[in-house]
Amino acid sequence: MAYYGVQGGAINLGGTTHLPVGTEMWGNDLHALYHEHLNCDITIIHRDIWVNNSEEMKRHPTLCWFPVDHENVGEPIVTRAAETQWRATMSRFGQNELRKAGLDTFYLPHSYNPKSYNPDGPHMRKRMGIPMDAYLIISVAANKGFPMRKGFFEMFAAVAELQKTQKDLWLYCHTNYRESEGGLNLHIVAQKTGCDMDRVRFSNPLVNALGMTEETMAELYRSANLYLSTAYGEGFGIPILEAQACGLPAVLVENSSQPELLFEGQLVRETYPFMTPHYGYMRIPRTSAIVEAIQKVRDGDLIITENSIKHFRDDYVWENYWAPTLKDIQAELDLMPTPIRTNTTFMEPLQ
Repeated sequence: MAYYGVQGGAINLGGTTHLPVGTEMWGNDLHALYHEHLNCDITIIHRDIWVNNSEEMKRHPTLCWFPVDHENVGEPIVTRAAETQWRATMSRFGQNELRKAGLDTFYLPHSYNPKSYNPDGPHMRKRMGIPMDAYLIISVAANKGFPMRKGFFEMFAAVAELQKTQKDLWLYCHTNYRESEGGLNLHIVAQKTGCDMDRVRFSNPLVNALGMTEETMAELYRSANLYLSTAYGEGFGIPILEAQACGLPAVLVENSSQPELLFEGQLVRETYPFMTPHYGYMRIPRTSAIVEAIQKVRDGDLIITENSIKHFRDDYVWENYWAPTLKDIQAELDLMPTPIRTNTTFMEPLQ
C-alpha cells in the first residue's frame, strides 16, 4: 500500500502493484481487507507507528517496521508498539530506545543499491550551473512541518557564516523550498539568515513532483564535495547512506540514528534537547558547532568510524537481517491456526 501521492487507484510500477489508501489518511480502513483479499501470510507496515489503528492491526498478522527519532520515546509510540504483534526498528538507536521502554524489537536497517550508488560515474555539476572549482555542500531533506525538524535554519546560518570568508562555498538543497505541508519558504529563510543567494540552489519543484532515478540521484551526489545533515532527529537517514556510498564525506548531528551512518566525516557534537508533541526529545545542533565540523572536513580532518558501509548494501541487509527475521516470524506463523478469511469475492482481482 502506498500513501503520499498515490490515492487515486492501484498502479503498477516496475512490476510491483501499489495499492491506494482509502478514506482514512493512513489506510487503516483497508489494511485488513487488502490482507484478506490477497491471501497474505503477513502484512508489513512501514511508517510512523503512532498512526496505527490498533484494532485493525489485530485482524491479521502484522510486522510494523517503523522509525524512532526521539530520545526517551513518548507514550504514543510506546503504546502502539506494545500493541503490535511483531515490531522492527530501522536503527540500533531506535531498538535501544524501545528496549528502555521494556519492548524488544527486530533490527531491520534500510539499505542502498551499490550498482547505482557508488563513486564511479558521471556527475551533473555543469547542468546545475555550479562552477567546477566550487566547494559544494549538498543536503537532501523534506521541508514540512514547523519547527523545522530537518534543521534548515541552523544549516543556512552555518553556511552564511562560512560564505563570509569562503567565496567558493555553495549549498544545494534537494527539497521543496516553497511553503507546503506546514513548512516555511526556504528561499526566504536562507536569505534572512544571511546566505549569499547567488551561491544557494534548490531543486526544481517539478523534479520533486516527478521524481528521479537512482542513477540520476547518484550523479547529483557525485557533483558535491560534502553531504550535510542538520536534522534534530532521524529515524534512519537514507540520503546520508546514499551520499557516502557515492564517495562523499558527511557532517551529521550526534543524535538519534545519525552516528550509526557516519563512515567518514565529522559529527556535530554540541546540541541541546527539544521536547516534541510526542513527549520525547530531539536534539538541536548549535550553529557554531556545524561551522566547526564543516571546516574540519574542508581542512582534511576526518573521523574514520568503525561503521562499515558494506553492512548496508542491499544484499548484505537481506541476508543478515531480513531473511533471518522473516524466517523467525514464519516459524511462529506455522504454529498459529489458519485465519478465517473475510469473503471479498465481490471485488475484482487486483492486477
